[in-house]
Amino acid sequence: MNAQGDITLQSSSKITLKVGGSFVVVHSGGVDIKGPAINLNSGGSPGDILQATNPAVLKAAASSGAAFVAHCPMKEGQEEAENG
Repeated sequence: MNAQGDITLQSSSKITLKVGGSFVVVHSGGVDIKGPAINLNSGGSPGDILQATNPAVLKAAASSGAAFVAHCPMKEGQEEAENG
């Protein structure tokens, strides 16, 4: 099967993909995966971290007791000292 755009598979109960002894099942209760090796998030790189641009967001986080760091840039020369 080849597609140039999106593909939507819809089922009233579940969708199963099987190869050898491995499978992925998508159903209303969640997703079941079985295989000798399961590689989640092994491809690609993490996204950019977005910083809060509105000080009110940081104040709200601080007042709620949530742990956060507003901005903590590395001091000049610190990276070289840590890496030897």
